[in-house]
Amino acid sequence: MMGGSVAQHRGNEALEASDLDYTYMRMTWLYDAKRTDYVASPKGEPFLGAQISRYAIAQFVVDNLTGKRNDVRASIGLWEPGSENKAKPDFY
Repeated sequence: MMGGSVAQHRGNEALEASDLDYTYMRMTWLYDAKRTDYVASPKGEPFLGAQISRYAIAQFVVDNLTGKRNDVRASIGLWEPGSENKAKPDFY
């Protein structure tokens, strides 16, 4: 489940203050499907989705590694298009 804690925020702050190359992925509910589309929102933008497939997460990682995206030193929220503002994921 999504939520924040003091320890988590301290870890994020330490990561952001470091000189490491990182991509911090903030995901919503995961489920199994062969759907690879995703919406990526940077830190500070609204996080609206209720679900995302594991295949879509893998696609995001591949897109970052192959240069289709460049989310280095970024905190990215990931969700599935069409799941915006749902109270819960479809499979719940």
